[in-house]
Amino acid sequence: MYDCVPIPFTPTPKKLEQKLDLKVFISLLFVLFQFGSKSYGQCAECGSPRTYTSSITLVNDRTNQGLDESRWTGTGDFLEGQIAKFTGANVAYTWEASDFNLGGIILQNGADLTLDRPNQGNEPGFTITNGCIVVGAGSVLDLIYITELENVIICVEDGGEIRFDSRDDTRNIFTLEQVTINLQGPNAKLELGEAVLNIGTGGVVVTGWSGDQSELCENTNPPIPGTSGNISWTDEIQLGELCKILSARILPVEYAYFTADFNSQLRIAELQWATTKEWENQGFEIERSINGVKNWEKIGNVASVGYSDGPKEYVFQDQTLPIGGGNIFYRLKQIDFDGTANYTEIQGITVNPSRGESAWVLYPNPSKNNESIQLQLRDKDSLNDSPLLVRIYNSQGTGTEFLVYSTMEVEKTVSDYLRNAGEGLFLLDIFWNNENQQIRIIRK
Repeated sequence: MYDCVPIPFTPTPKKLEQKLDLKVFISLLFVLFQFGSKSYGQCAECGSPRTYTSSITLVNDRTNQGLDESRWTGTGDFLEGQIAKFTGANVAYTWEASDFNLGGIILQNGADLTLDRPNQGNEPGFTITNGCIVVGAGSVLDLIYITELENVIICVEDGGEIRFDSRDDTRNIFTLEQVTINLQGPNAKLELGEAVLNIGTGGVVVTGWSGDQSELCENTNPPIPGTSGNISWTDEIQLGELCKILSARILPVEYAYFTADFNSQLRIAELQWATTKEWENQGFEIERSINGVKNWEKIGNVASVGYSDGPKEYVFQDQTLPIGGGNIFYRLKQIDFDGTANYTEIQGITVNPSRGESAWVLYPNPSKNNESIQLQLRDKDSLNDSPLLVRIYNSQGTGTEFLVYSTMEVEKTVSDYLRNAGEGLFLLDIFWNNENQQIRIIRK
């Protein structure tokens, strides 16, 4: 049984997407396996889904109170990033939205769901990121408008179906980045309709195809539209290219675990992971994102053994946690010798604000002339969206002054100034919300 949790690799921060038609999508990205058993598993749920309880079958994010808490289990209105669950017995729902982000979708008990957009805009109706889609037996998920999926596992139970189709031929673009589709039986169906697919470098993996590889590859004129096992299509297939990739994808690294823990005494994050197999593994880059999983930054490297058929353990410590605390997320970027990269699942910790009397903290201080600094406000709520006046100058009084509107701008501007200022003593004055603070900076 597949656990529908974030897949053990996530997309590259800088996407290099290629617009493919259906035939190239199939020929380049499918990984297809035969089912060898007549007993088919059920898909596990992920996260903490909220169940839609209303008898109204049209859900809208802006009208008809579709997100009102009275329609959902749990507390408060349904929010972006949450997981939606529909369980109405043989009920067909339609959800219309404009660029609404979901953490996942779960369909059970024969409930069908169509994801649409209420107007003719050129932006996505939905984005689904860092979660799962579960289509239970007897249910159908129909994507009929521009949709973006990123770092998602799709699990379709035997008797369930997922469709990539379009409401019209001009807004039928589906963007998939690091997506895995698990078909849990010969009647777990994947239908590729009139769709244009944008595939990022993370690609798409499909497991559980129940078709006959040899029969398909010997047929020089496959039907259009056609069906092979539990996958159907309405566009042309380049059969030769499809036959070349009817084999399992071999990942360069297999992980035993990856964990992140907060050491409150030392106020550091401790990352630990282990591999059970490595092949052409150049090493790992450690990436961090603060209070969200969109703004990733590289914070370190760990060398690897390169080749191994046995367990290998690795450790990394993040000693530069933000002074203001928050939710800190980590992932590993594993890099092959040829430069190909794969990402692990995301791990997170919660960090409390650092104790201290001063509102702003700059570190390291003293610092080397070519060393990056971090400048953080302990209590970001104290800013209250007020502008910040910042002055930085050397011991002779020569410097600069600027007005910014976020703590990130303060840090960037000060860092840029110090990068070209050379060695010596500098004074930094910050004025905000009727408060001010001066910091003495030493560069060696």
